[in-house]
Amino acid sequence: MNSATTALATQPVGTLLCQRDSLARSLVTRIVSVEPPAVASALLLVVLEDTVLFPEGGGQPADYGKLEAQGATFDVVDVQRKGTTAVHTVAVPDDAAAELLQAGATVQVTVDWARRLDNMQQHCGQHLLSAVAQREFGWRTMSWSCGPEWTYIEVAPDVPGVPAQPINAKTLAELEARVAEHIAAAHAVTVSETAPTDPSQIINSTIPADLVGAAELIVRYVTIGDVDVSLCCGTHPPTTLHIQSVTVRPTTERARGTHTRIFFAFGDRVRKHLAVAHARDVALTAILSSGAPEFEDKVGKLVEASRADKRKIKAATDSLAAALVRLHLADADVAVRRFHSEEPASMDLLLAMANALKSKEPKMATPAVLSAVDDSGAGAVLIVGPVGSALASAIARAAEAFPSIRGGGGKGKQGAVSIWQGRVTAKDEAAKLAAFDG
Repeated sequence: MNSATTALATQPVGTLLCQRDSLARSLVTRIVSVEPPAVASALLLVVLEDTVLFPEGGGQPADYGKLEAQGATFDVVDVQRKGTTAVHTVAVPDDAAAELLQAGATVQVTVDWARRLDNMQQHCGQHLLSAVAQREFGWRTMSWSCGPEWTYIEVAPDVPGVPAQPINAKTLAELEARVAEHIAAAHAVTVSETAPTDPSQIINSTIPADLVGAAELIVRYVTIGDVDVSLCCGTHPPTTLHIQSVTVRPTTERARGTHTRIFFAFGDRVRKHLAVAHARDVALTAILSSGAPEFEDKVGKLVEASRADKRKIKAATDSLAAALVRLHLADADVAVRRFHSEEPASMDLLLAMANALKSKEPKMATPAVLSAVDDSGAGAVLIVGPVGSALASAIARAAEAFPSIRGGGGKGKQGAVSIWQGRVTAKDEAAKLAAFDG
């Protein structure tokens, strides 16, 4: 693939068609340059005179789309900003197809509209939500991230002159309601290269580090009614009505220091989250034989019943373990006491036996080796004994006999009874556990 360049000028980032008209879906333009990527692949880096595809920036993901040239259609799989130039990454199936992408050629570029609309709704919605969070709740946005399902802002409670409200389910619901009111108010969303006369109106004034002081920098102020003014390179709809709807998750995540991550979704994502919730309700209705209003009570009772069953099982396991210790491990005069379950057994039973033995003989002198094979065919080995040479030797013999064994423990004060737990992962080795004499 050969590189090629023309003398055609390219529209700088900040004045691209996708930024001048965020609702434009396609554009006929010309190729300015074609370059192979730094690493050889079935891709070409294409610069156009202008583009309807947004290059990743300001937290907004890149647009995807199609590029049509000489009757052939190519996938645009990424768009990145290099300085103030939008560089399109175009997938080409072979060299013959690549030859159709020539510098100076006329092409049509079309945006993946579903992806653009989603990104635009999340980005513009984030501006609105951050402004409300800062002005009304005292939560300043430090950063934001647009994920595939949820978007989040990371906030700090340090807005000068605005007392920070606690972040909980109640205040998050209030934030959601206030943002929904602003969406319904159909605020105009405008873009200007003129800064507001009152600098305190600006919520975000971050400029990419590589463009600070650059002569070709185009500064764009995005204004949402009287709610928000922010520096931004992204695509925004004409009014907040295009954002459609909002949901704010009632749970948050702790971040650095006093920072908190607040998760939300706008537009079509709200409907998708509702669809998932409805499907979950249908499934739980069938499982619990009750409607959604009774889910909490039903699940609570099931959880409590499960906990009660676990307590009963533990008590039964402890009783069985104590009986097995009395039956199989009472002889303290042998060099190594040995127990192997002829039936599949869990690590829980062996551990209960080890604890019962440890409790029965707090000053035991000789180690005991317990083993079993579980339902998966893997082996479990527990060695309990006084910390010292005898316990270390027993562990070493197990490691030598079963190369796949992995375990830990057996540490503590010299002479204190300790437990080493190991798992034999190789099934052929686990099958030989019964013959291991410790």
